[in-house]
Amino acid sequence: MLRHLVVPVDGSRASFDALPVAMRFAKEVDGHVTVIGVYDVDNVSLVRQAVEDHIARLGPPAAGSCRFVLSNEHPADVIVDIVSSTPDALVVMSSHGRGRSAAVLGSTTDEVLRAIGGPLVAVGPSCDTEQSGPLGGPYVVPLDGSERAERMLPIAATWSLQLGGTPWLVRCVPAATASICRARYLSPLARDVRRLTDAPVQYEVLEAEHAARPIVEFAQLTRAPLIFMSTHGRTGLARLRSGSVAAEVLRKAPCPVVLMRPQDLESESDAADHVAEPTRATTADRRAADVKEPALS
Repeated sequence: MLRHLVVPVDGSRASFDALPVAMRFAKEVDGHVTVIGVYDVDNVSLVRQAVEDHIARLGPPAAGSCRFVLSNEHPADVIVDIVSSTPDALVVMSSHGRGRSAAVLGSTTDEVLRAIGGPLVAVGPSCDTEQSGPLGGPYVVPLDGSERAERMLPIAATWSLQLGGTPWLVRCVPAATASICRARYLSPLARDVRRLTDAPVQYEVLEAEHAARPIVEFAQLTRAPLIFMSTHGRTGLARLRSGSVAAEVLRKAPCPVVLMRPQDLESESDAADHVAEPTRATTADRRAADVKEPALS
């Protein structure tokens, strides 16, 4: 399990939203936290003081398990260096960007995802960081029929076993195709995951034309502690055309979002792929469940 939680902060109040989330993970896995204070020549003392103040507010357990590193290098480079040199490292970071460009994930979050692939725990502006209970519960795993989205399934299943969660596979489709999707795509896929984990796996069809809002609402309804999503890694005009369901979910989610960007599926030609067709279908029935829907990009 990932036992070394890496939290980048820049002294801003929003950047510290990730710290209590990281402490929850550390408590669950008996891990420890490294806070990376990123600064420039004008705010080094402010960053140091802000880190000390926030750790103090979290109490003695946090103070005893946190390590603080100051750096004035490019934030993404520092994060990637620490992750690459530290076994079992997991980045937990605030991401408060807006818009539909790559900046919606936060430019640094986007850079780190591109470098490490993931998983990475992103804490958006709507995340309830006051939660302090166990991380077990329903783990929402949105799917769109693409191999990219399904690459998150082994991670969600593994984390579920280790943290006491239950994967909930969800797919947004128009009402007319909901029953087909449930029977021919989600049900067989849930069986596949269940065979690998020998643990409960649930699934649900969300009847909607657009994916982001129903995913967030489902997470709110089920009180999910985590959402798991693969991003499609689109850039530039391709991303502006398609929008970004993952980015919209991150912006509105009430809980942290675990992100992954599969590095072996990065071709720019992927911007034009039709994600309605599952590329890793295990049965003819699953291929027959194709429906048009937005990519979880």
